Amino acid sequence: MKKTPPISDEDRQLFRDTIKNIRCLNTIEKNISPRNPLTYKRKRTTESNITFTENPDEPSVLATEQLRYATSGVRQNTLRKLKRGQFYIDDSLDLHGMTIAQAKHAMIKFLTSAQTRQYQCVHIIHGKSHHTLDKPKLKNAVNQWLRQYPAVLAFCSATPQEGGAGAIYVLLK
Repeated sequence: MKKTPPISDEDRQLFRDTIKNIRCLNTIEKNISPRNPLTYKRKRTTESNITFTENPDEPSVLATEQLRYATSGVRQNTLRKLKRGQFYIDDSLDLHGMTIAQAKHAMIKFLTSAQTRQYQCVHIIHGKSHHTLDKPKLKNAVNQWLRQYPAVLAFCSATPQEGGAGAIYVLLK
């Protein structure tokens, strides 16, 4: 290793003269304005401006059928991650035992709250309704409602551990 040459007295004096008017940063008042984050305002959905239309022409789904929906612009990779349950679930709603009207009100309230809290992914349990002979009414209603909800980007049936065909993951804007 090379040894650094000694500093001459002349160089020391020159250095001291150069820095004599410099103050330590700790004593200087910082005149740095805080960075303002981008003010992107999301269009908020409120409970009062949500209306769902029932579409009898919409094909019904069976109790064991997997649900899947995505708005345009959602990447296939994102859908794959959603289907595999790889998103953090911010909150969950269980609609078991509710009437269609109760479930509709609970879901609107839940999704509005989730959007206000800026949740990205939520879990909704609608059940499979095996005890009814016809198609599951609540599952079909939830399927239709979510397709109409403005803050929903995508949804799909949950993994078997999280409810399978009786529950869904919902990806929000």
